[in-house]
Amino acid sequence: MASGLEIFSAIAGCVALAIAVHGFFQDQLQDQEADSVILSIRNDIAILHDFARIFDSAAKDDRILISDKLLLNEICLTLQPLLVSIQNWIVRRQMAHLTASPTRKVADKILGFLYKQAELQKVAMQLFQWTERYHIRLGLLPPPLKDRLLTSSDGVDSLSSSGLRVLRDTFAKLTMQSQYIPDTGLRKAEREVVLRSGPSASRMFATLGQETILVEFKPHKSTLAGQELSIFESEVTKLVKLLSCAEAPLCRILRAAGYFHQSSRSCFAYLYQFPKNVSVSADAISPCTLLDLICTTRPSPRTGSSQTELLPPQHALEERFEFARKIACAVMYVHMMQYVHKSIRTSNIVVLSQKAAATTPETGCFPERLGEPFLCGFETARQDKATSDQRGDAHWRYNIYRHPKRQGLHPQERYTMNHDIYSLGVVLLELGVWRPLLSTGLAKLKDSTDEEVAAAKVKDYLKKMAKERLPIVMGTKYCETVLFCLDVEGDGQIGSSTVIEEVLRKLEELAVGMQ
Repeated sequence: MASGLEIFSAIAGCVALAIAVHGFFQDQLQDQEADSVILSIRNDIAILHDFARIFDSAAKDDRILISDKLLLNEICLTLQPLLVSIQNWIVRRQMAHLTASPTRKVADKILGFLYKQAELQKVAMQLFQWTERYHIRLGLLPPPLKDRLLTSSDGVDSLSSSGLRVLRDTFAKLTMQSQYIPDTGLRKAEREVVLRSGPSASRMFATLGQETILVEFKPHKSTLAGQELSIFESEVTKLVKLLSCAEAPLCRILRAAGYFHQSSRSCFAYLYQFPKNVSVSADAISPCTLLDLICTTRPSPRTGSSQTELLPPQHALEERFEFARKIACAVMYVHMMQYVHKSIRTSNIVVLSQKAAATTPETGCFPERLGEPFLCGFETARQDKATSDQRGDAHWRYNIYRHPKRQGLHPQERYTMNHDIYSLGVVLLELGVWRPLLSTGLAKLKDSTDEEVAAAKVKDYLKKMAKERLPIVMGTKYCETVLFCLDVEGDGQIGSSTVIEEVLRKLEELAVGMQ
């Protein structure tokens, strides 16, 4: 049997790293004039400090079960690589200072800690990614353990910093305290929302007051009225409340600002706000999606040719790894809300451009940069335990993202969270090969019989494609992650939180490993 020291070595190591990183930045930033980068780092090191106190206290608390401490140790194993990367940067920075010439040391002292602004911004991003992962992992803990960690009796609660208050606030939302949000103000009048002029679409930009928002329509039967319509609207309200708690940079889901009913189109409309760090084109009618990016074409380079061809990927590989990780975060958040999304596909992943910071006027855009992904398409989402009519549809372009037992007009199984994991795997495959799935030869299976669908013929095709193409362009580990998703059965025998956490862990390792 392993000793306590061996079992909890990751907690001890992670706490030590957190203290070291916190101490370095606390010392270096104390006299620095605040700007957006400095404020971001200060917020993140406050959370680092709280993490160190909370986890160190938990490791020593005899009232916490060994099984729970092992769970915390697993979290630390996941969080440690990014802290190691940051600590390595700190060591290099300190060694460079020790070996610098007297002139360089004087210049460094005069110019201060920010003489390498771009380098500092990279570390600030790593710190943000660490706190993001910490929030998500903590959000998945059993509520009793989470409450114990955040309100321990060793004085942490009374000494609560702003970072710990942020954590508590986040998890008050992530643990679905949305029932305390009043209905008042959520429903808007249709006239309050001004859609941008252009062809009607299921997802459009609009204006609410002075704010640019995103509108997404959820249709209902034109005959729906009376009590049935009220019940339908209550489900819309319930989801809007949950989505109004979403922290977009953390959850990768846009925060809901309300909804309205459009009787002329027999639909409800979800209203979403945009986070401050993204920009929206003033002349765009609807947002760009991941599928739109993958389908981007360019003139064929062949001499004299007037044809076009698909644009190959021109962004860095680590961009796709981080992009994939963010999509998995969105799926995790949906499942933490105890909902099934049911429509995870590349056409439901909205991609927004990141605003340029004052210190970096040019941040790059597609195709050199991918942008910020957010999962949308909640028109078919429902609570995991809610009654299901088990009806499907025959849309081929949608069915290719669905588990074999969820395809067609009469699916074989009730939709579960693990069916979402399968769909995530298909999205990760399409992201990896960077080609629309329908252009890969998959269309020849469009007319598959019910027996062929039941035999998972499309799934086998996708797995074969993953094995042949992904190792070359994305690496073996990414390929294994996609196959892991495609092989998850939908019967729920394996808890979805365990499955999505494993997918997220695999993608985090890839993203961190490329930094």
